[in-house]
Amino acid sequence: MPDISPVDDFEEEALPPDVQELVAPEVLEYAPWHRPRKQYVRQKQWVRHTVGIVKKLKELGYFGHGTPLKYLTLPGPDLLDISLVTDVCTQEGVQIRYTGFCLADEKEESRLRRNLNEFGIQRQEAVFGGSKIVNSKIEDVAIRRSDARVAMEQGGPFDIVNIDACEPIANGHDTTGSLVQAIRAIAEYQLAATRTPWILCLTTPIQTESISAASLGALHGQIIANANSDKRFADELAELLVSEGAGIDDLLKTACAQNGTNLVRVFSLGLSKWLIHMAEQANFAVKKLDGYCYSMFKRPPHLPNMVSLCFLFEPQAIRIEDKSGLTRNPVVQITTQPISDHIRALRRSFGVANIDEILVGNQELFEAMVNETKELLRSVGYPVDDPVLGYDAWLAAQPTYDPSLEADEAAIV
Repeated sequence: MPDISPVDDFEEEALPPDVQELVAPEVLEYAPWHRPRKQYVRQKQWVRHTVGIVKKLKELGYFGHGTPLKYLTLPGPDLLDISLVTDVCTQEGVQIRYTGFCLADEKEESRLRRNLNEFGIQRQEAVFGGSKIVNSKIEDVAIRRSDARVAMEQGGPFDIVNIDACEPIANGHDTTGSLVQAIRAIAEYQLAATRTPWILCLTTPIQTESISAASLGALHGQIIANANSDKRFADELAELLVSEGAGIDDLLKTACAQNGTNLVRVFSLGLSKWLIHMAEQANFAVKKLDGYCYSMFKRPPHLPNMVSLCFLFEPQAIRIEDKSGLTRNPVVQITTQPISDHIRALRRSFGVANIDEILVGNQELFEAMVNETKELLRSVGYPVDDPVLGYDAWLAAQPTYDPSLEADEAAIV
């Protein structure tokens, strides 16, 4: 006679599974990147250069066969940058294929909020199939065969790389697993995988405690190497550093001894030299585009400690010479640039614009950035018009920049 399970077993199997507690989307709260100065970066850097690279690629016939603009990003849960780039693509009549990476410490509530926003974006005609946000941190692209690396290679090579980071790029002596190592991995991949122009946007905090002495020393080394091989570069750098006989190494250390404009300038220059020297090995030129800075300090003086930099990578013609004499080599027309990429990087690094100063001195521009920010946040559900929870009330409580409090810091050195 077959065994018959006790009635209790039947009853246990018939019970419904335990109900898992549902996670609600993250509550919408205003964040530092919702201030008007960040909208200035979005418009004057991200949107502007997206339009520029799209037009440049159009001239090359890049989009002729339905190829989308490929975009690598580190988006927040609101996906504001993806939304703006998608709008540009819609206006320019091209599609976008984005690949995003999550923050390392992303919570489930934040992920759900992001998924809801992504659902709306992916319904747009301009969004190309295969666009996705990967549940991996961007630092893992430096690890071979990692999920992040695979996603990068599947989504690329990219026309725009936008690394909008809240964390410093190199705050330890060992760069393994750091953001700077990820930037190198992305740059190496790009330089090997494409022969078309592409853009790198990088936003990162820079202050004395956020970058290791070893990393800062390595960036200084890039500047010193350039000064040793290029007298014009060395002379202009010495003039900008107000040299009075001191060596460039000592001047760089003095400029970076404390937070503020000087550190931002030297860091921007060192990072530019690092990228230029890497790219030259792959026969790419790197043009440093206009850069911006602003303060994240909550108390005065509001010294700049956040930089938003942008670089245009352009492939250079590879000259093939027939040394056998079997065929005639074409005559090479030697053209000289008005200034080299190295001098351009120097001037634009020391000319980095302080957005806090720009907006405090231009009320009309400030109000325009406020209104654009409101519209952007309204589109993803923020209660911007609420008298208590609205944007104006929040913005009024934010630290106010006063240029007079950092007048003494304005000198180069």
